[in-house]
Amino acid sequence: MKVFVNNTEYTVRIGTTVSGLLDCIKLKNLKGTALAINGEIIPDDQWQSTTINDQDQILMIEAVQGG
Repeated sequence: MKVFVNNTEYTVRIGTTVSGLLDCIKLKNLKGTALAINGEIIPDDQWQSTTINDQDQILMIEAVQGG
C-alpha cells in the first residue's frame, strides 16, 4: 500500500504501524517530533500500536530550539 510522509510517497505492507514505517524509512532520532495522520495528532506512546492505511497522509514536524 502507499502512504505519504510530508508529501513523499512510500510503499509499505498492510498492517504496518507508525513505528514500523519510521523504521522502514530509517528515521531514528525522533525526540521532539510530532506526527499526524490525516490531520489527527498521534501521541508518540501510540506509534507502536497505531496502524497506517493505504493513502494515509502523514505529517511529521520536528521542534527546534532557537531564538
